[in-house]
Amino acid sequence: MNNKECFYNIGLKHIKKTSFKTKLISSFLIISILPILSIEIFSYYYSTNKIENKISRLMDFSLTQSAKSINTTLSSYEDLDMQIASDDELTKLIDKYDIGSNMDINTQVALNDIKGKLTVYAYSKLGIVNIDIRTNKNHKIASYNRINGHAIPDIWKKYDDIIEKNDYEDETSRYGTIWSGMSYTQPLVEETYNLINVYSNIIDFTSDRIIGVLCISINEDVLQKTYNLNSDDLHANNINVYSLIIDNEGTIVSYEDRNYIGKNIYYLANKKDRNSEDLNNTIINSHIVKGNSLIVNTKSLKISNWYIVNIIDENKLFSEVNLSIRIIIIVIVIVILFFIFFIVLVSNRLTSSIRKIVAAMKKAQKGELSVRIEEDITDEFSIIALTFNKMISHINELVEKLRIQMNLTSEAVKLQKEAEIRAIEAQINPHFLYNTLDCINWMAIEKEEYEISKMLKSLGQILRYSINQSNKIVSFSQEIEWLKQYLYLQESRFDNSFKTEIKFDKEVPEFKIHKLMLQPLIENSIIHGFEGYTSGGILEVSIEMKEADIVIFIKDNGKGMDGEKVKYINILVSEAKIIHKGEHIGIENVISRLRIYYGDYYKFNIESEIGRGTSICIRIPKIK
Repeated sequence: MNNKECFYNIGLKHIKKTSFKTKLISSFLIISILPILSIEIFSYYYSTNKIENKISRLMDFSLTQSAKSINTTLSSYEDLDMQIASDDELTKLIDKYDIGSNMDINTQVALNDIKGKLTVYAYSKLGIVNIDIRTNKNHKIASYNRINGHAIPDIWKKYDDIIEKNDYEDETSRYGTIWSGMSYTQPLVEETYNLINVYSNIIDFTSDRIIGVLCISINEDVLQKTYNLNSDDLHANNINVYSLIIDNEGTIVSYEDRNYIGKNIYYLANKKDRNSEDLNNTIINSHIVKGNSLIVNTKSLKISNWYIVNIIDENKLFSEVNLSIRIIIIVIVIVILFFIFFIVLVSNRLTSSIRKIVAAMKKAQKGELSVRIEEDITDEFSIIALTFNKMISHINELVEKLRIQMNLTSEAVKLQKEAEIRAIEAQINPHFLYNTLDCINWMAIEKEEYEISKMLKSLGQILRYSINQSNKIVSFSQEIEWLKQYLYLQESRFDNSFKTEIKFDKEVPEFKIHKLMLQPLIENSIIHGFEGYTSGGILEVSIEMKEADIVIFIKDNGKGMDGEKVKYINILVSEAKIIHKGEHIGIENVISRLRIYYGDYYKFNIESEIGRGTSICIRIPKIK
């Protein structure tokens, strides 16, 4: 029996032992409450799944729209950048400014003209904070700052860091742009501006040479307003969404919480390896948005190779749903308690008759045979009560008759025991038998009948071995030695019409076997197998070690048995049935003992063929 069947049987027994009242209450609860719970659980998961799908679609739509808007916005600033960089008049002024001396009046005029043009471009589009130009040859700076008129520090350091860190030779053409974010604190007033910088080369198309680099600095508010507009659909559905933009290095470029701008999400998440495939988990672990369960969606921006990210706190999202579920659970608990109270009340009335009957039965079980069930039961159980009362009366009559019968038979039992004692005393004393055989043996020796003496000696050893504790466990060496004596007598008895051979592995003698286990099988081979033989019979007994078992083979070349009889014996063995008395008593004896001694840990198999002999194989566990 496997574990599954064992647990099933234990559970079945437990159910059988459960009271009728408990079964009734359990059945009613299962029938009435389980459907309610199942419907509520299904409704919860169905509605949750619907909400998640709706939110997923809204977030995806919002991200797509935000990405389009941001790309459009950045593209417009990129167009302005390219317009400035390709301004022929401006390129001539930059060339003149670059090669001239700072003290030269023409150089100062060129610088003023450059600033004038930059002023016009700075006011041509909302959100532009600063425009800077750095000449290519002498790295002279010309700038216009709408905030305070002064050049913004670190703009060109940021650019040089980007160029040094990234190889743009093949990635971007000489006409391409580079985007980056940075923070700028205005002197004196200590007001901080978060900027988006776009860099591009200024090219003199007449000579097709780079004469400088242009940087347009845009207020980060422009981006935030752009992607916040596209989150209105989510807010309209009571979905709190947090949006931010990060660059390809993981640095936060734009976010409503200004304290995080410029910080790196990989640093915040304590991650050394920067893997874009694990970007969502990194954002969650950076704790930009507090929460145990966050939904993160990202989408790349084509213009700047940045990412826009939407984050939703799932717990807040489902707070109303969870509140509804808690209310439903409380209602269900109240309903269940009401059901249980009602069921207990009804079951008490239904099982009152059963309790009376069971109480009477328990008293009768303890021997109180005068018990009777009150006949005030008016339901179907009245039949059981009436039958029980009649049965108790009948039992009382039988007990009285039995008491009389026991008095009459007690004397007969006493006489029978005395007869058994006399029969035991009349049994032959084994010591008398051994002494008699020993006396006959010496008489044979005196008359020089040495063969007879040898046979008598073997017979005496066989009797001593057989009579003394027949179910004892002995070593294989003792059993093999006994078999040799037994086979010697049988060979002599049948005038050496057969020969025997006993083989065994060298480790076999140190293991044990139950006494006389093999004798009935060997006797069957001699008496039935070699019946009518005058010579040529061969009987082999071999004992081998096989892993944790000992395998015993008994083979003869005798008359054999027909296939139906062999099949019948093997089926009876495999089904653990008792063979009919009078047929194959020796085999029945051995199989019964094997079953008693080894339980299911033995194997017995017989093979035989008419005219070719019989082979028996026994497999038993090793015993030391």
